[in-house]
Amino acid sequence: MFGDRSKQLSEMFAAQFTPHGSGFLYRRDHVGAGYMVTAAERDAFVAAYGREWQRLFWGAIVGTGVLIGILVAVFDEPGAGVTIAGTVSIIALLVLVHLRSWRAPERALARRLPSLPALDRQAARREKLARVTWGNLALAPVFALMLATRGWRDGGVHGWDALWIVAGVVLIAFCAVQAVRKWRSERTG
Repeated sequence: MFGDRSKQLSEMFAAQFTPHGSGFLYRRDHVGAGYMVTAAERDAFVAAYGREWQRLFWGAIVGTGVLIGILVAVFDEPGAGVTIAGTVSIIALLVLVHLRSWRAPERALARRLPSLPALDRQAARREKLARVTWGNLALAPVFALMLATRGWRDGGVHGWDALWIVAGVVLIAFCAVQAVRKWRSERTG
């Protein structure tokens, strides 16, 4: 499982480098300013990202173990609020570390003059919509239905369970809007 996810993230990271002439053009998230890099530089960035991802993975495991150890040592029975706060803190830290490693090429190349400016807002939107597959948009209603069924228990909706139904409806609406935007973007080019 870890190997598949690691490979998928490395491929997503490497996809920010597109072949251009004799080297590669790096654009953060495919829309940032374009910097020319050599094949060796690209390979070094991708390898460094892979190492950082492994460190992050093992850091998450160690951090979770430390959190559990602290909760057991400090509290007889940790309350839900304490557990949630600790979990959110670990997740926030991991996300910040991941974003730092994801943007490492941008920081390293910041002193260079960009070869191409960042995409304007419309071009960036078209680029991002082009990377969303129709299959992903088609699967979203299935997940929305799963969310909505969590709110329907014992023959009806009770109290806060209605939020699951609301989440399902919001997800379907969001995906419908994205599908229309993608369709328009593909028609107009």
